Amino acid sequence: MPCPPETPASSAAAQPSRTYLGCAVAILFLVNFVNYMDRMVLSAVIAPIQEEFGLSRTQLGMLTGLAFAVFYGTAGLGIAWLADRFNRKLIITCSMLAWSLMTALTGAAQNFWHLFLVRIGVGVGESGAIPTSHSIIGDLFKPEQRSAALAIFTGGATLGLTAGLALSGFVAELYGWRWSFIAAAAVGLPVILLVALVLREPTRGQAEGIRTGQAPNFFLVARRLFSIRTFRHLLIVNALGALALFGIIQWMPYFLIHKFGLGVAEAGFYFGTVLGVSAAIGGVVGGFAANWLVKRNFMWLIWLPLGSALLAFPLYEAAVFAPSANLAMLFVMLVNITGGLSFGPLITAVQSVVTPNMRASASAFVGFTSSVIGVGGGPFLVGLLSDWFSDPPALARAVLDGLGIPRMESVPALQWALAVAVAFTLWALLHYAVLVKIFPRDRIPPAAPPASPSPSRLRKTPA
Repeated sequence: MPCPPETPASSAAAQPSRTYLGCAVAILFLVNFVNYMDRMVLSAVIAPIQEEFGLSRTQLGMLTGLAFAVFYGTAGLGIAWLADRFNRKLIITCSMLAWSLMTALTGAAQNFWHLFLVRIGVGVGESGAIPTSHSIIGDLFKPEQRSAALAIFTGGATLGLTAGLALSGFVAELYGWRWSFIAAAAVGLPVILLVALVLREPTRGQAEGIRTGQAPNFFLVARRLFSIRTFRHLLIVNALGALALFGIIQWMPYFLIHKFGLGVAEAGFYFGTVLGVSAAIGGVVGGFAANWLVKRNFMWLIWLPLGSALLAFPLYEAAVFAPSANLAMLFVMLVNITGGLSFGPLITAVQSVVTPNMRASASAFVGFTSSVIGVGGGPFLVGLLSDWFSDPPALARAVLDGLGIPRMESVPALQWALAVAVAFTLWALLHYAVLVKIFPRDRIPPAAPPASPSPSRLRKTPA
């Protein structure tokens, strides 16, 4: 059943109906669900792909990380600038068509370079989804409602992770890893129709009741954004958090298979379900909690993510060094519930320091740094360190041999590589300490509603 149209309004500041708002968020939730499901299929079937093509862990890290992330982040900057100027619904529709096609073509890959090229295509296509959706949500929801809406949208990502990891493993065991990509691509087709036929393009700035001009050229937008200290520090904390998160996400199923003897489908299902459901719970709870807390003090947009960052390092390390698969899953669940609390508040904090006609670009810069450093760097760093720990380069090998340090076996090498990657969460705490001081100065207060004239100031009508 189609969503009801937006409420008629006499100005750009008029708000759509609550029914339409819920419907729009549900559609964007599905966009993000398909977005993350398609990108995670490769992680779920990485073991049979490695076996078929004889790839090293460094090459696997390139496929799951750098091949996707560098082009995802770079293309996202240009697409987001277009989203600040042109029709965002059309951009999302075209993006979904592109990445669904590339996901399906992954199933036809015959070697490493085929996989590398289609992975680039998936990254370029998916780069149009999140910044554009963030911009639409920013124009649909008032600032005090935005954290919950953004958290629900982000919940699509976490549940998409679950589907990508869990379902793809089962499809791979039944029909082979190639059909996992084709099945995932097919799921996106009905969502593309929903976006094209149902979603409406909102007026920029309508949630705040303000009018904004067209975004300036790309370089002026970039200069303005990077002149904001809070924005720069938010870029860094997002990137460092993503480095730890995606280092774990991309390699943990592989680790569970080789450490505890789980099957491909079993590892993907248990890890994906625990990861997705716990992060979705944390995200939704954090979003609605932020909506309630921000009405009392807007600094909760920083305090909530700071609290989750304090818990991230010990919980991540406990997951990596857990003595059993069940305990590892327990700590993965805890770290993702606490980490999910920051999803909505962090995005809202970014939108709170930029004007409405730069929201998509701001989100794209966050996505660029998170992708290159986190999505790309995290898996690649873990794969590289794992290879080095088990078979170090000649110079490092000579030093280690001189110190009497033996080489690591394959699984301990991967375990310590994961431990090093998640330690980057400690670095983020330094930037949160700065954000606590500077966020109040950089935040753009929402426009005050026009005051009604007092009775004493009303002019009397002549008799």
